[in-house]
Amino acid sequence: MKTTMKTTIKNRWNDTVIYEADASDIRDAVIQAVCSCMHLRGANLRGANLSGANLRGANLRGADLSGANLSVADLSGANLSVADLRGADLGEADLGGADIRGADLGGADLREADLGGAKALGIPLFIGPIGSRDDTMQVWPTDQGLFVITGCFRGAIDEFLDAVKSKHGTSQHAIDYIDACEFSANVMRRRHTDAT
Repeated sequence: MKTTMKTTIKNRWNDTVIYEADASDIRDAVIQAVCSCMHLRGANLRGANLSGANLRGANLRGADLSGANLSVADLSGANLSVADLRGADLGEADLGGADIRGADLGGADLREADLGGAKALGIPLFIGPIGSRDDTMQVWPTDQGLFVITGCFRGAIDEFLDAVKSKHGTSQHAIDYIDACEFSANVMRRRHTDAT
């Protein structure tokens, strides 16, 4: 018979308890919290094994997930903004619609991460503030070409450029976005060349 115990999830900055569950490990506690629609903002989940966990729509803003195993996890629609993901394993994780603005991805394994059908092939570029909302633009290398996430837009770089032309015409915002796309394409080409 599997025994359960109280497992707590604490705040990474002040060590206060964010959530307590009858769970045998941190993985089960996190899943229970997410299923209960609990916010895990600022949670200390450093090194946690969350492989394959359903974390769809989870609020993990500012959480410490450094070194965590998030491989094959469903993070679609999750709020990971300003989260610490340094060294995290995000291989084959579903990041479709996830908010990772300002997240620290240094050393994170993003191989085959799912960006809404496209598979990430490396670390994205973050450019910003840019545009009429001073937002951050993410440009991801994927198996289907460059993928852009900014504001509520998520899609291929060609679709993004069409949307920019439609919305911004020839304004300074359009020029900035076009320049950012050209810069991103050049950086990704250089990364690919350096890797081969």
